[in-house]
Amino acid sequence: MKEHSLNIIIFNNKPYIRVIPGKKLFQSNLIHSVVNRGDVFAVCLEDGVLTILPGVAEVEKSKAVVWIKQTIAEKVQFPAQGVLL
Repeated sequence: MKEHSLNIIIFNNKPYIRVIPGKKLFQSNLIHSVVNRGDVFAVCLEDGVLTILPGVAEVEKSKAVVWIKQTIAEKVQFPAQGVLL
């Protein structure tokens, strides 16, 4: 198990993680307009629902620690073929 620190935001007493749309998604008018308005895409950690939070919302910033189990493939070093996010 490997420990990772995760930045979270609290909005309406629910924890969220901010997510950033991939480059291809910016071809969508919806995605483009949300980002241009300054709003934020976020996933609620309680139910896993993707939502849009207002960019001007009052939020509390916090950190969470998550433990991720490593697979054998992650322990073996392969030549770099790109970055996985």
